[in-house]
Amino acid sequence: MNRQFLSKKRLILWGILAFIFISFLLFPNIFTFRESVPISVTVHINEKGFTPSEINIQVGTEVIFVNIGEQEHWPAGNDHPSHILYDGTNLKTHCDPLFSPKSFDACKGIKKEETWSFVFDKVGTYKFHDHLWPQFEGVITVFQKDFEQFLLTGSNALDVKQYEELKDKLEKIVEDSDPRQAIRELQDLSLLNQKISDQCHDFLHIIGHAGYEKYKSFHEAVEYQEDFCNSGYIHGLFEEYFKSSDNLVFDLGKECKNYAENKRGIDLWNCNHGIGHGFMYFTGGDIDKTLNLCEENLDGGAGITSCQNGAYMEFFNKEELAKEKEYVDSANPLNTCKIRKSSKGDCHLYAPVYFSQTLGKNFVDIFKECKKAELGYEMDCLRGIGMEAMKKNMHTPEAVLELCAQAGSYVKQEACIGGAVGMYILQEGSLSAGENLCEKIGKKHKNACLKEVKRKEIFFK
Repeated sequence: MNRQFLSKKRLILWGILAFIFISFLLFPNIFTFRESVPISVTVHINEKGFTPSEINIQVGTEVIFVNIGEQEHWPAGNDHPSHILYDGTNLKTHCDPLFSPKSFDACKGIKKEETWSFVFDKVGTYKFHDHLWPQFEGVITVFQKDFEQFLLTGSNALDVKQYEELKDKLEKIVEDSDPRQAIRELQDLSLLNQKISDQCHDFLHIIGHAGYEKYKSFHEAVEYQEDFCNSGYIHGLFEEYFKSSDNLVFDLGKECKNYAENKRGIDLWNCNHGIGHGFMYFTGGDIDKTLNLCEENLDGGAGITSCQNGAYMEFFNKEELAKEKEYVDSANPLNTCKIRKSSKGDCHLYAPVYFSQTLGKNFVDIFKECKKAELGYEMDCLRGIGMEAMKKNMHTPEAVLELCAQAGSYVKQEACIGGAVGMYILQEGSLSAGENLCEKIGKKHKNACLKEVKRKEIFFK
């Protein structure tokens, strides 16, 4: 009896196993756990932008960026250039190798045929761009797995909220009033809040975008150009211009002439200077091609020179474009100037920006670097130190002039002071601001200060 029961039990068990085995062969998906299947989406990038530029994905999806172009590309979340909006941390913070978890930022250019990927673990709508070609943009919308309605979240939501609130506020000021009022508001807030001051360049990009979107005209929008916080407004204006204009190059010189007609010399200079920045965006940071574009598309020596001045400023600042590193010798940036033929003085003028912002050298050490300049260009380099030091210390101009006293001989001190006072005038946008500064600083540096004010008079007539 027991043996017969065990035999029947074994027979039933074998039958069940056989059924499972046959079912698996016939219907292999019946036992698949779908949620364990990894999901990925590929985005291609080249010198024409992202493809696709807009995608909708589920939480947990890996987005793989593949460089199919010839140049390096750097995908990152907005805003440019700090990449702060994904999780509230800026580029400097989240690109630290010890930072965890990783942010939506490749943190470097990816070379031809290389890839970089990122897994999106929170819902939201995330705009992104190519850090080396900032005019290329896209948007990724991340939904819950069931694609239900979602709310934007972040690991540091308060900072992101504050950022978005200020962004909205500045855009509304542009819409209701004009870009100048928005810039003034940003300047006031920068004095009160160090975090805003650190991100002022990003916010000026936003004001520039909003200005062009409002007026749909480079001629109208450029009237609000100011040199506050590294000319961020004109950068943003040119970014939006290059996305919207049908004739990206050949009408710029004409636009500046129309804009500056019956205005001060400084207005035409600033506009042509901005074209230099724009050409650098247009060429992806190819300094030689940019210098040639200035010569081919602007009339007269002054227009070409101010355009090339803007090109060198863009070239040496910390905001790296795709092709720039092909031309700069990081061990000795002054070599970059030595082999250029156009506007060599302006090249030496902005080399201290690279020493300071990219290499992290202090100004006393940069004085020593300027001694290595090509014969006849040390004074331009020293003048550049004064400019960069003043730009970073507008609240303590007297301290900057004391720094210049360490430049060496009186002639060298005068070059440094000239650069500092000139930058102070440009940052304030007023010749009288320079005159007032000369009255405050005492006799020691007064003559050098007044000499620079006299030098700038022609620009403000």
